[in-house]
This record gives sequence, C-alpha cells and structure tokens, in this order.
Amino acid sequence: MIALADLLEAEGRELRRNIARLGQSYALNSVASVLAAGGALLILWAFYQSMVMAMGPVMGALITGVVGLLCAGVMLWLAQLINR
Repeated sequence: MIALADLLEAEGRELRRNIARLGQSYALNSVASVLAAGGALLILWAFYQSMVMAMGPVMGALITGVVGLLCAGVMLWLAQLINR
C-alpha cells in the first residue's frame, strides 16, 4: 500500500506541473490576443485609408466604425453561442 506521504508528494508534483502548464498557456494566450488585436486594428486602419481615398474622411470613419462594430457584435454573438 502506498504511504500517505508518498501520495501527497505525487499529488504535489502533479499540481506544480499543472500550474506551470496553465501559466504557459495563459502567457501564450495573452501574447496571441495582443497580436490579434494589433492585426485587427491595422486592418481597420487600412480599410479606413481606402475609404478616405474613395469617399472622404467623414464617410470613411463612419463606414469603418460600423464595420468594426459589426465585427465586435458577431464575435460577442459567437461567444454567447459557445458558452451555452
């Protein structure tokens, strides 16, 4: 029979491994989120620049803002579907 001290030691090692894995996952997700947000902002900026050339700054800002809000709304809707 396994002694209680050996069992607790094994559980402690497993807990440390899981915490380390969780920390690595959190760090990678954080970096990926920042990069994705930066990429999305650059895409919106490029879209704005093309709209300015075609329609002027006010309409470009309006259209770009609406597109950004629509993208955010779709993402929120998808998040709600996933969490049900």
